[in-house]
Amino acid sequence: MIIFDEEKYCEDLLKDKSKVYIVKKGDILKLARYFEKQGIEGEEFIRPELKRYILNRVDEYNEVYYGDCIREAIRDLKYKQLRSCNDIHMTKKEVEKLNTIEDIKIRKLLFMMMALAKFYKYNPVEKNKITDYDKLVCYVPLTEINKIGRLGLSKSVMLSYCHYLKTCDFIEPKWYGAYEIKIADRDFKDDDYLIKPDEDMIYFMNQFTKKKNDTSQCQRCHKWFRVPVRQGGKVLYCDECRVIVNREQSKERMKKYRQNSSK
Repeated sequence: MIIFDEEKYCEDLLKDKSKVYIVKKGDILKLARYFEKQGIEGEEFIRPELKRYILNRVDEYNEVYYGDCIREAIRDLKYKQLRSCNDIHMTKKEVEKLNTIEDIKIRKLLFMMMALAKFYKYNPVEKNKITDYDKLVCYVPLTEINKIGRLGLSKSVMLSYCHYLKTCDFIEPKWYGAYEIKIADRDFKDDDYLIKPDEDMIYFMNQFTKKKNDTSQCQRCHKWFRVPVRQGGKVLYCDECRVIVNREQSKERMKKYRQNSSK
């Protein structure tokens, strides 16, 4: 399972009070990074926080198993950090190359491969990692790409699509199922595209397929967002910006009302 916003994921873990059979090792590692990000530093402070969380979630606390998980999580803090959820950049050159693919399913597959590759490349979990700008490689398994992109393709079909993309020099197979994205462009400009990484990311494909009925570009932050199906009229702002704009407009209306009333 791909977790795009690890900070929100940890917050949801802490809010969940239901009992489980076992707390996942990966959750313990993420929570240790979350506590460090919240300003809790030092093994003597993080260890009891992790143990308290585990005790609240499981009926039987295994000192051997969870003790090792906590020690590994604390050692891991020297090298790893909580993965951020920065926007994914798509340049107009990349969009033009995507639009040269006639088959919409193949285009969606390449889009998801490139979007996920950029997400992991520019949101590294390693501390002080120097980003290699020369290559963009997608390490996400095809089955996971199929799931998160809601492509509905069989593995054999996806492999045939990858063969087609390789033949057209869009991608290059690497090791253990990894693919280098050959059409990646690192010259990002202000008028290019920003995509919010989440499970509905595939809906942003409409801007690349030239079918923009379900998407719109926010007039405030310039991000692309999905328009509700039954939304009437033209939608100018995304959900986050709409709240801010409505608040600003309300203040402006109230200000004018008070000025008119004082006359």
